[in-house]
Amino acid sequence: MDQLNLENADAVHTHSPKAGQGMNVSMQDTYNLGWKLGLAVHKIVKPDAILATYSLERKQIARDLIAFDQKFSKLFTGKPAEDILDETGVSMDVFTEAFRQSHLFTTAVGIEYKPSVLVAKGDKGGMETVAGAGEEDNDEDLPKSTAKSKPELAKNCQPGMRLPSFKVLNQSDTRPWHLHHKAPSDGRFRLVVFPGNISPSSPSTAARLAQTNALGVWISETLLPRYPRITLSPGWDPHSSTIRYKTSDPSVIDVLLVHSAPREEVELLRDLHAAFHPFDNKLGWEYDRVFVDGESYHEGHGKAYEGYGIDEQRGAVVVVRPDGYVGLVVGLDDYAEIGKWFDGVLRRVD
Repeated sequence: MDQLNLENADAVHTHSPKAGQGMNVSMQDTYNLGWKLGLAVHKIVKPDAILATYSLERKQIARDLIAFDQKFSKLFTGKPAEDILDETGVSMDVFTEAFRQSHLFTTAVGIEYKPSVLVAKGDKGGMETVAGAGEEDNDEDLPKSTAKSKPELAKNCQPGMRLPSFKVLNQSDTRPWHLHHKAPSDGRFRLVVFPGNISPSSPSTAARLAQTNALGVWISETLLPRYPRITLSPGWDPHSSTIRYKTSDPSVIDVLLVHSAPREEVELLRDLHAAFHPFDNKLGWEYDRVFVDGESYHEGHGKAYEGYGIDEQRGAVVVVRPDGYVGLVVGLDDYAEIGKWFDGVLRRVD
């Protein structure tokens, strides 16, 4: 087998070994297909609409990678520029930018998926992919989500791209966590609520607390009962060295809340609806679903709202797919849009 195919035979991507992304991208291919197949087999998602998104999402990534690699390989075989006036050589600035793009492939943070039932874009559409526009399939016949995102509410949580991770504090014990550590890869969707300051100490923030709890009522009484539950095996938490058991099957939608109020002004069980701290028959109340964008004792301030691009006065709700990609961004009162998105993805049981 020649050099072109030796490194990348595992990924069935015919490109040079210079980019070094064959295995990385093939693992992302497998994960993308794996969670969709798993939920389809268990009759949780709508199989025809969801499985069709695999080719839509991953074929273009393969094309972008091959196009990028062709450019990347030429940089290694080209002559380095002698100075800034040398137009025939490869400049260090161009080389540095190429390495930056390769890191976007490695981490997958530079990948953006097209609109589908799993990705609800706003009216303005999305951003460009890492490698820019290339050969595309005709995907007009594939179903699209009827929900509309409001990406301006969370400027760094773009639908079709991975949700960034920032440190937040556990409301109950002040321990700092990267938010990704509280969204394990267990096949569930995440509904992440960012209500801003919900302190009950002032009229304006108390009104936002009431708005948040109204959302909690709708989630627990209307949204979650519509859809199937999922069986989770007892799991070892690598971040806390504990084994978590559930006595009942949880909803396929996991609800998290990240507020920006002073932690000491919010009482979990008193102030927040049970949708944000559900009760388990064996474990009791859940203390691991509400977080604060605040300063920790030893690790500084994560500045999650700033990182996510969310205005504390407006807030946002972000729907995250099981693979960590954003599917929808809406406001706290956009119940209909949230329902539309999940109705396009999940089977209803009601």
